[in-house]
Amino acid sequence: MTYPMLNSQASSTPFNPSSLEALLSRLRSEAERRQSRTKLLRYRPYPKQAAFHAAGAVHRQRLLMAGNQLGKTTCGAAEAAFHLTGKYPDWWVGRRWDRPVRVWAASETWDVTRDGVHRLLIGEPKDQSQWGTGLIPGADLEDWSRRQGAPDALDSAIIKHVSDGHSTLGFKSFDQGRTKWQRETLRLVRRRAAPGHLF
Repeated sequence: MTYPMLNSQASSTPFNPSSLEALLSRLRSEAERRQSRTKLLRYRPYPKQAAFHAAGAVHRQRLLMAGNQLGKTTCGAAEAAFHLTGKYPDWWVGRRWDRPVRVWAASETWDVTRDGVHRLLIGEPKDQSQWGTGLIPGADLEDWSRRQGAPDALDSAIIKHVSDGHSTLGFKSFDQGRTKWQRETLRLVRRRAAPGHLF
């Protein structure tokens, strides 16, 4: 096996520092892109979040209560992403689904659903190029449909599951009323209800 020489005298083309800088810049950009599209792999719950996840193994309903900006929405979004993809981490002791699931994620209004759970699960709602940078890995976000009458909001998304099937994520708002919450068979409903989050 032969290896290329690194000095310019041994090479037929002279060393070009600007080409190396351009290559390094492209490599950094690609590393950042990949990092932004695999956030679920780096989610690590703090103790109260971990207890919430673990309780799912034995309880059908759970409530996570905490103050503002303490990770309630992130915790719920991460759990929804684990169930939707089937990509559970080694530390996971909560409920597991070995097949695709149907999940609803909701908040008080469409604006709050879009700016909260949509942003955390899918990515920045107002910038479609950022969809796939949320907790659902970009490679697993297969398709989506937009919500009519709610700017930049999604109605649903199709997520690749490790079983080779596809999970469905639906977005809802409480102000739709009771009738819009009927008739569906679901494995998980993730509700953001201040001051806590319900599963």
